[in-house]
Amino acid sequence: MIRHVINTVGTSLLENLRRVADIPPELTGWLDRKDAKQLAKWLAGHQPEQRECGAEINSIHHLEGHSGLVADATLHFCVSQTPEGKFVAAILNEYYLRKNRTVRLHEVSGLQDADPQRFRREGLRQLVRIIGTIIRNEAGGPAYTLINATGGYKAQIAIAVVLGQALGVPVHYKHERFPSIISLPPLPITFDYSLLTKHSDLLDALEQEGVVKSPASAVPDSLQVLLEHELVDGLDCWAMTAISEIYLEGYRLRFPAEKTLPPSASTENRKAPTFRDDHYPKGFQDYVERIWRENPWILSAHSLPYDRQPSIRDRTFYIGNDDQLTAEYRDRNNFGAREAFLTTAKTNAQREAAVWHLTQRYGRD
Repeated sequence: MIRHVINTVGTSLLENLRRVADIPPELTGWLDRKDAKQLAKWLAGHQPEQRECGAEINSIHHLEGHSGLVADATLHFCVSQTPEGKFVAAILNEYYLRKNRTVRLHEVSGLQDADPQRFRREGLRQLVRIIGTIIRNEAGGPAYTLINATGGYKAQIAIAVVLGQALGVPVHYKHERFPSIISLPPLPITFDYSLLTKHSDLLDALEQEGVVKSPASAVPDSLQVLLEHELVDGLDCWAMTAISEIYLEGYRLRFPAEKTLPPSASTENRKAPTFRDDHYPKGFQDYVERIWRENPWILSAHSLPYDRQPSIRDRTFYIGNDDQLTAEYRDRNNFGAREAFLTTAKTNAQREAAVWHLTQRYGRD
């Protein structure tokens, strides 16, 4: 049963209210004073399919007869970071509270029209993150969620549609001239998640920092298509896009850590890490032992040859020979070493989940 409806939100409600025929003076006053309660009360006295109620109320009304949607489904509104966007959010909140509905407002930072670059680089990415978080943490998965991609900027609607298709969430849309809302047909959108384990350090850095400097030769074509590239002072700079954010959200939803990480091993089957009688980077042994100690699915660990020093990256994880997880480490003197971890993983999905988990937990220690 669908218990959560995620709605993209625009400002058509305000535009429609200002175009009301023979607009009464009090309505103009409420708009000027941004009186959300009075406007919500006025709207509640009209049929929800009337145009002056705006795209969000219109489309939600048409969704109410949708098969599988519970009557008291929580309504999530993803609103733009603009004064008008916040005003519309306040009106919708008051309107649906009057109808005893549960409402969640989600302000999307960067989703504004004053700065197009910020809209593209931050706003659309944040929209993806917020919708993905709602699906994973509040709704409990795609089976309990529906996306109503009717209100808002055209790009906002488009990203919500692609996200829903990629995550397996039903997406609905209503044009103002449609007599009813329509469901968008599913599309065969899939991603190659092996990129995540091959380039987990770069993807994690991009997600955390936003922009990463790396030569184009170090970023494969298969990953470049997900990223934004720009030359800054002669250096290759890479940034996340809304599509790469969808890629990561898709992975988190399909392979949640709590279900995909390798199973824990029994205490008697675990052996402390071993190290060859060599000189190691400062802090390396403590780093390896901490990882082994804090992850019960790691059976043992042993050091690897650390020749080819220039190729060793700092705090990087990947799947090495014989499906072992390999960690690379560098100290402040730029001296590096490698360690192999033997785990309880039996499938590629478990190994890939382990790499991503270690990267996020220890790659930026």
